[in-house]
Amino acid sequence: MKRTNYLRIIGTGILAIVWIWLAWGFLSVKGITLLNLIILAMTAIIIFVPLYRKYFSGGGEKN
Repeated sequence: MKRTNYLRIIGTGILAIVWIWLAWGFLSVKGITLLNLIILAMTAIIIFVPLYRKYFSGGGEKN
C-alpha cells in the first residue's frame, strides 16, 4: 500500500515537472499576458484537480 502511494506522488511530480516545463516554454514564446496566464491556469485545473480528487482526497477509492 505504501509503495503505491510513493508511485502516485512520483508520477504526479513528474507530470508537474513536465507541465511546468511546457508552461515555461509557452510563456517564453507567447509572452506573459493575462490571457496566457488564464490559459495556463485552466490547463492546470484540467490536469491536476482530477488527479488530486482520485489519488489524494480519497474520493476515487472504490475498493
